[in-house]
Amino acid sequence: MEPVQKFDYRSSPYHRPNQDWVCGRSAQGQACSRGPDERGRCGAGPECRPRQDGERWHCTRSELRGGRCETGPLPDGTCACITPPCRPRRSVKAWRRLVTRSTLAVTVGLLLLGLVPERVDHVVNPGKLTLAHAAIGECAQCHDTPHDEPSRWLAAAFGGKTKAHGEQTCLTCHEVGTESLAAHGLAGDDLPEPSVAPRGDGPWTVEVAHHVFAPAAGEVECTSCHVEHAGQRANLRAVSNDRCQVCHSVRFASLENGHPAFDAYPYQRRTRINFDHTAHIGKHFVKEKDAAPDSCGSCHIPAANDRAMLVRPFATTCAGCHSADVDGEKLAGAKGRAIIEVPGIDVATLIDRGIAIGGWPEFAEARISPLADLLLAHDADYRDARAQLGELDLLDLESASAEDLEAVAALAWSFKRLIDEIERGGAVALLARLDAGLESEPALTQDAQRALAGRLPANLIKSAIARWFPDLDAELAGLESGNLPAAKAVRAPVASSPDTAPAPAPAAEADAEGFDDLFGGGLFGDDDGAPEAEAAPPAAAPAVDEEAFDDLFGNDLLSDSGATDATEPEPEPEPEPAAAPMSVEERMRLGGWYLDDFVLRYRPAGHADTFSRAWLDLAAAHPSIESWLDKDNPGACTKCHGISVENGVQHVDWQARTPVDDHQPFTIFSHMKHFSMAGDDGCRTCHVPASGADYEAAFEQRDPMQFESNFAPMSRETCATCHTDEQAGADCVLCHRYHVGNLTVTLPTAPMAGAAKDSGGGE
Repeated sequence: MEPVQKFDYRSSPYHRPNQDWVCGRSAQGQACSRGPDERGRCGAGPECRPRQDGERWHCTRSELRGGRCETGPLPDGTCACITPPCRPRRSVKAWRRLVTRSTLAVTVGLLLLGLVPERVDHVVNPGKLTLAHAAIGECAQCHDTPHDEPSRWLAAAFGGKTKAHGEQTCLTCHEVGTESLAAHGLAGDDLPEPSVAPRGDGPWTVEVAHHVFAPAAGEVECTSCHVEHAGQRANLRAVSNDRCQVCHSVRFASLENGHPAFDAYPYQRRTRINFDHTAHIGKHFVKEKDAAPDSCGSCHIPAANDRAMLVRPFATTCAGCHSADVDGEKLAGAKGRAIIEVPGIDVATLIDRGIAIGGWPEFAEARISPLADLLLAHDADYRDARAQLGELDLLDLESASAEDLEAVAALAWSFKRLIDEIERGGAVALLARLDAGLESEPALTQDAQRALAGRLPANLIKSAIARWFPDLDAELAGLESGNLPAAKAVRAPVASSPDTAPAPAPAAEADAEGFDDLFGGGLFGDDDGAPEAEAAPPAAAPAVDEEAFDDLFGNDLLSDSGATDATEPEPEPEPEPAAAPMSVEERMRLGGWYLDDFVLRYRPAGHADTFSRAWLDLAAAHPSIESWLDKDNPGACTKCHGISVENGVQHVDWQARTPVDDHQPFTIFSHMKHFSMAGDDGCRTCHVPASGADYEAAFEQRDPMQFESNFAPMSRETCATCHTDEQAGADCVLCHRYHVGNLTVTLPTAPMAGAAKDSGGGE
């Protein structure tokens, strides 16, 4: 007769049917011969105890376990055959006993509930509420489980699926957007396809969570994450990683092992300010040691939400090196931006050919500026003239045809009419021309008009016309009557230099004192330290009165707006020694309007100059004057401020990034908590510069989403240094939140009552 079970190692798995535990590998026919003990501990280990004979070791494994192993003991006497450990499982006997006992307990419990219904509350009470919910009162306020149906009480207590008033009960007090029961409080269109973890490949806690907490019908129950009845001091916001893994398929053991890499975090777009950290840290700060910041904190401060880092103002950061770019100290050419400039024309040829354009500055050499072209865009004569002239050089007209010369005359008269309109109509005329040229729809706003006009002084326009076209009124009158004045050269004075004095003005020159700029300096450029030339007495100079010193908006530029009606005169101050006169460069460095030969210029009056910003905004939106965006222009604004094209619209990025509430809504991070934990490198412990990145190239292509970051992606290993279970913790909720947006909570003054609201951040 064959034995019931063979005990030979080759043919008999070690079942031990009379024990509570069996080997976990028995199902694969690889059960260990030693089996688990009565407490479910694996008995795997060495299969023999080698015996030493002299200097040699001999295997002692019995024939029942396979006899002596071929490899023999190791040189140190350790058995060479080790039974791999296993995870013991309960035997059928153990499971049968467990089921029997559980069934008996449930049966007895049901009998007790049926016999004593008034004690149901006490029998199935799951525990005390947290302090946050202590004012709710009775269970029926949240659970719709009547006393006459004990079975539903049991379902609620053990299964968690029976809801009284549904999840709407929670929403009586808690409000999290319009999609409160959707995943993360967001509509399906706002989230990617759900990544539900496959079942059967995780720890048993996750598998149980799948059955109990998995969402159904697109709604996530509040109890899927928040566990109540865990005691008065329980933290309702503490969510176990197992519950997160019910829906999220990416499972990991730690930040260092299995957690997804921070591939592009947090760099979604380039910065708005062209600040190359790599170049500044490695080159500029080394070269300019006196102006270099002491640390990252010299330029960056935490935002109010403690998540983002803000950039300190220009005056406390960039001004140390870049103020010279703004005021033009480092600029080799003109310090101010050309607003209106007289185009140069070959007047001698026009005189020889008998072309009637009246007086024209002989030494004007500028080409027609993009702005002048824009202001004249709706002048039909000008458009026809430009079409006729093409690329003809206006400074060399000797070989020009008769048609070309007539076009030059039309262009000249169009420019004179423009200048006359601006003189007579002020800002209204200037902006009307601008609005028509831009074909703006809608028209420019009042604020935009004021910013674009830049409080241009009316006296400056008068001064410019007196220099450029002293007989303008008479010439335009002749144009209207058909009595065209012949062409003549106007020898207007040019700006002086320390080496040469300006030539005296012609008879029509205006009184220099009457046309001083706001800083008391002559607008004719003859007060920069050159010796004074004896000027001819002015003849037929235009009258200068107080109105001549109003700006284009009618504001008196000479009045003392800050004066007060004091009842008693203030004591006269002690006389101070006369200060040395301010040089032209010192005066001009203050910024503002000035005349430069045959150009009306504006020099930025410091950083964030309103006029410069307004015109650059206009240039970004209109290609006709896009040349103003060149970073080498006065003010050098676009040297640092990026130009971005987003949604088909081009604009200048004037402000650095500001915190956005919905930026990375699922991430929790506090800079303040991590400052004290940074290593010797400070902020560079986490933010490591990417030395090979071509950061400035992104600003040339004007696409903020296509760029190489100044910094390498953050390393998980850096976070994992502290974020372990033993130190700072490694739970999902430390870095990730579930609810998106603001959470509004109604605080009841009585059980389930009250209307006082408190708004706070999402969980």
